[in-house]
Order: sequence, then C-alpha cells, then structure tokens
Amino acid sequence: MILNGQVNYILMKQGNNGFVEALSEKACSALYYRIGFKLKEYPILSWKWKVLQFPDTSSAQNEDQKDDYAARVYVIFPFFSFSSSKFIEYVWSPDMPVGTITTHPKAKNVKMIVVRSGASSNKEWVNERRNVYEDYIKVFGTKPNMNVGAVAIMSDADHTKTVAEAAFDDIAIER
Repeated sequence: MILNGQVNYILMKQGNNGFVEALSEKACSALYYRIGFKLKEYPILSWKWKVLQFPDTSSAQNEDQKDDYAARVYVIFPFFSFSSSKFIEYVWSPDMPVGTITTHPKAKNVKMIVVRSGASSNKEWVNERRNVYEDYIKVFGTKPNMNVGAVAIMSDADHTKTVAEAAFDDIAIER
C-alpha cells in the first residue's frame, strides 16, 4: 500500500535465514498480508525486528513532521471505509518512552503503542510478543467487534524527507 512514495522492501538472506529489509528514502508505504482471523482465538502477535537507521527528526517543527518511524508493525481491523476501520500500530521510536500510547493526529481510529525505544546495541535482532487482544481493549476501551483483516510492516521517512531503514522477520500469529 503506497501512501507517499515507494519504500523498497527487499527479501534478504543471511545464512539460512530469510527476512525483509525496508529502506525508505523520503517515502511512506506499507507491505501487508491479508489474513482473516478472530483476535480472541489468536490474540498473540510476535516478530523480530531491528532498526538500521532512524529517520532524522531534528529539523521537524511540529509533531506531524515527526511522524516518521524506521519500524512499524500494524494490525488492521478493516470495515467499510478507512474511517470505520481500526488500526493498532506498534512502533520502534528513537526517543519516546516504551509504553507510550498515542492517537494519530489525523485519524482517531489509528492507535500507536511504542514497544521499543532507542537504538539497539550492534543493531541486533530484537524479539517482540504482544497480546493484541489486550492491547485493543487498552487503546480503544472496548473488546474488538471486528476480525483482523491484515498485518503490515512499514518504514517511513516521508515527513522528514530523510532516510529510514529496518528489517523484519518471523512474524507469527499465535493462540
């Protein structure tokens, strides 16, 4: 899904391990996989990721211009239109505290949870495991009444007009 320019999503291999590397050069687009399941039956989402380069937000003049992240993982609850769909986005922020929950300034149906903050040592893989069912209740204040329709990854640097780079691996949905 191209939002503002094309991010390069490249299948990479290191030894026997395959993964996706995302390189955003002043762009914002997502790579998504359509999948339908009941969140209550499969509440756990796990993945590995690493940030290779954060976008440079130093010259951003407002919060909208800072809305670039090297690594995002989305869980999408589609409905009839964008505004009636719901989105949980897990982000790796360069500086926001882990646990921060925000609402997108232009879309109240998009909730962001910071699950990782700052650079990892030696740009190593970091494992994440989230109970999306519990996160949904926490961010939207109600139990989900829609099935999950897609999971997506994103790297973006369109607002800052800089470069962001991350890698994603082992995305899994579990009971």
